[in-house]
Amino acid sequence: MAHRVGDDAVVRVPTAVARDRDTGRQVTIPLQGMGLDTLPPHEVRALADAITAGRPDHGRDADAHVLAGQLRTMAGNPLGR
Repeated sequence: MAHRVGDDAVVRVPTAVARDRDTGRQVTIPLQGMGLDTLPPHEVRALADAITAGRPDHGRDADAHVLAGQLRTMAGNPLGR
């Protein structure tokens, strides 16, 4: 997700978008935002755990495990360095 800052700058904001398979209902969770601190690492890891809880790691659920892995990496290195 990108937010415009001032007249010239666009800042990319890491977000997670979740969609319910059955209803199609979607929620966007900003992981960092304008005026917000980044989520603490323990909350990012908890989000990753919630995404993968009870899911197999293959088939159509494999992408959820990939996303969770990326979130865990982000939690371990929140500044992306």
